[in-house]
Amino acid sequence: ATLVFEVIVPDGAETVGTYGTEFYAGAPAVTRHRSDGVTGGEAWYVGTALDDDGVGWVVRRVLERHGLVGPYAAWRDVELAVREQEGARWSFVLNHGTDAVVVPAHASGVDLLTGRPIARGEELVLSPTEVVLLREHEGHGNAAGA
Repeated sequence: ATLVFEVIVPDGAETVGTYGTEFYAGAPAVTRHRSDGVTGGEAWYVGTALDDDGVGWVVRRVLERHGLVGPYAAWRDVELAVREQEGARWSFVLNHGTDAVVVPAHASGVDLLTGRPIARGEELVLSPTEVVLLREHEGHGNAAGA
């Protein structure tokens, strides 16, 4: 964050992120308050203007708390799209970037574009704009965030 919009007093809320510099260093900038109610929900409050990395940091924490972070979240330009029909599962691993990336396969199967068998955890090398189309094996396991 580069701007201080509010000085937050986290009355009952947990401080999740703090200001890093100047007069407000260490003061709460992002808080989370958990509900004691039936839903067990929570509210996040951001008291500053976050840059792209800051927004990503907050959103990532919210998604992690709900098990919604996919297997390629650490790679900015890699996308996983999954399609399922009648028990069959196809995964598209796409590199949207301008640089090649090496990522672990999230599941075992056959790359339908090359015919090559792929084992879960095996390195996939994706050139810029390349895609791997994986026909996953039965019992594909958990591909969180798919």
